[in-house]
Amino acid sequence: MVVALAAPVRERVVAKARDALSGDANRLLTGRLDGWRAAVWMASERPHAGVGPGAFAAAFVPAKLALLDRGAAFFREQTNPVFANAHNELLEVGAELGLPGLAALAWGGSVLLGRLRRRRWEGGDRALAGAALVALAVLALFHFPFRLALTGSPAALLLAWVLGDPDREEPGTVSRGRARAAALGLALLFALALWPAAGRLAASRLVRAAETRTLTAVRAGLDPAARRLLEGNVAMLDDAIRKDPAAISARVALGAQHLLLGHAESAIAAAAGDLPQPGPGAAARRAGRGGARRARDGAAARPPPRDPDPLRVRRGRRAGLRRRAR
Repeated sequence: MVVALAAPVRERVVAKARDALSGDANRLLTGRLDGWRAAVWMASERPHAGVGPGAFAAAFVPAKLALLDRGAAFFREQTNPVFANAHNELLEVGAELGLPGLAALAWGGSVLLGRLRRRRWEGGDRALAGAALVALAVLALFHFPFRLALTGSPAALLLAWVLGDPDREEPGTVSRGRARAAALGLALLFALALWPAAGRLAASRLVRAAETRTLTAVRAGLDPAARRLLEGNVAMLDDAIRKDPAAISARVALGAQHLLLGHAESAIAAAAGDLPQPGPGAAARRAGRGGARRARDGAAARPPPRDPDPLRVRRGRRAGLRRRAR
């Protein structure tokens, strides 16, 4: 009924059905295979500890470059060249935390299923909880529900309901001294969070402006005017990093600009947070590395020398055969 009456939903379903019939899995998944491939690459490169909690976006640039070198085809209609999330919670845990994270996730899942099976439920609560957990698991395979407040808060309440113990007695009242200490601690944390707020807000505005300009440049086909726009974004994001050195989004966006401009080394350095400062010999070093690389590639691609006159080559071969016969 919803598909038949809502035009946007109907158009979406028809488009996805067409993608399924064409056999293009990445288009069917709206480019999610790009994030999944990158997550698998990160997990395979660092299986024991992963790339670090929250470091998926920073590690996406080297992962994408490595996959492009292997011949992987990325979704061409993707307007954002960098994925902030893998769009799969299981793969992202493996990429960021490695095998220990996957083991902890498996243990948590077993505890959750055991609680669902052994707890005393009333009426149809068991079926309702099971259906909600299945829906949450399916959503986690194609999205990132625990990283958004809109879906993460209901998911946390669902897990608390399943793991809760209704037979446990209510705790006693908290003393006034503890309540005051807790309020004072929260006020102190709030003040510490507001201390760098001005720089963070300014950096956030610069990142948002750069992202908007990036979409404009990508839609323009990366023509010369669009490339000048991206070069302006680089200066804008450098300013954002100076205002908020801890802004991961600014570094990721800076890596995306370099990636679109074709500067692979700068993209990796920006995403890793160790972009070198330009010194007096930096340009010469880059030119030297580029010249050596071009010379090496040219020598590898250059065909072996050969005589331009094939008739003279055949005559020489015949003369050599006659000398051997004598």
